[in-house]
Amino acid sequence: MKHLTLMGLLALLILAGCGSDESSTDDLAPAQPRWVPRTDDQIYPQAGIRAEPVTNENLYWVRLEWYANSEPDVQRYRIWRLQEFAPEIRLRYPIKDLQIGVDLDAGQSIYSWVDIGDSTLNTPLNMLAPDPTSGNTRGYYWWVQAIDESDNRSELSETAYYRLLNIPYDLQVGRLGENVYRLSWRCQFNPDMRPSYYMIRVYSAFWGQDSVVWYDQVQRYTSAEFVDMEFAASSPLVTDCTYVCQLNAIANLRGSHADSLSGSAAATTCIYRD
Repeated sequence: MKHLTLMGLLALLILAGCGSDESSTDDLAPAQPRWVPRTDDQIYPQAGIRAEPVTNENLYWVRLEWYANSEPDVQRYRIWRLQEFAPEIRLRYPIKDLQIGVDLDAGQSIYSWVDIGDSTLNTPLNMLAPDPTSGNTRGYYWWVQAIDESDNRSELSETAYYRLLNIPYDLQVGRLGENVYRLSWRCQFNPDMRPSYYMIRVYSAFWGQDSVVWYDQVQRYTSAEFVDMEFAASSPLVTDCTYVCQLNAIANLRGSHADSLSGSAAATTCIYRD
């Protein structure tokens, strides 16, 4: 009888445990993240991977954009990077974990992050700058990976690619007349690549990059250049408003990345006066 009682107890415990598996865990990985397609440089505001405008020609930054995953338990995204034409370090490596709600705003449909060229240990190495010895441009590949609260990791995204030219410097805006301003700059060309053309845009610092009030595409071939910007009397310029003048240097890549563009971006501000 005692033996039967113990066996019965064991059966009851087994049956009780079948009701719910407390040890079960989520082992479903998030979907593979998708990059936001890169727009042509003539389109504005720009989208996708591109040169981030800087006010210091010694800073080389690239903006990355991707679509947010639909899974509600995705907690962070991991960014991976690999330098092109560097056989001694051909392994891609993670450079940043971006926490949703901390590094990235929660509830966004598109996430954006600027790679400032730090190392994987957050050491400020300015790695996206042209080679300090040769002056040649350096291309990089990027991937993004989604990670959920159970540490399930998605497949790496498709590859994104970009390389940065030397950044135009000594960007100056001077007034020539009532509605005429001159934008001037200097540029040290890379030995392996030089700009094919420049895109110039002026927009309100308050309203942002979708408030372009003047733009032009120009071809320039010397190290010191200028463009006169004439605003019509009926232009939307507002007195005492601060405007951003953004200059993008753009070069068409040839070879294995013929569909990609290389470039850089500089910016300065001016205040419109009557």
